[in-house]
Amino acid sequence: MKTHYCSFGVMLQHDSHLVEFCVNEGIELTDNMVDEAAIILSQHFQYPHISLVNKTNSYTYSYSALKVLNKIFSPVATAIYGDCSSASISINTIKSLPWNKGWLVQCFSDKESAISWLIEQQRQFNSQSVKMGT
Repeated sequence: MKTHYCSFGVMLQHDSHLVEFCVNEGIELTDNMVDEAAIILSQHFQYPHISLVNKTNSYTYSYSALKVLNKIFSPVATAIYGDCSSASISINTIKSLPWNKGWLVQCFSDKESAISWLIEQQRQFNSQSVKMGT
């Protein structure tokens, strides 16, 4: 596994499609941090990617960062693992935003279940892409 260090924490590269975000405690994700993540994604990961979010630490994000995130970040699916009670608030917020792309997001209490779900979502996405000829 490769580790990409960034201003907000680390991005772990499980494989060419699976990225795990580990945000440091107390960080507020900003537009610049989202741009930084997008650069790392474009340089080290293949599209389409699946994302795993480690919700062990407590962090926030600005509204403008969410807008930037929505514009440039389009994973097949996102699995959040860790504290699902606080993550569910984030998930519901993201899903309720008017410009949400309809991200497929789910929360899990353990990392293994989250990764299994992500791999299945990617398999289904790839299967649909083949049927559509893309």
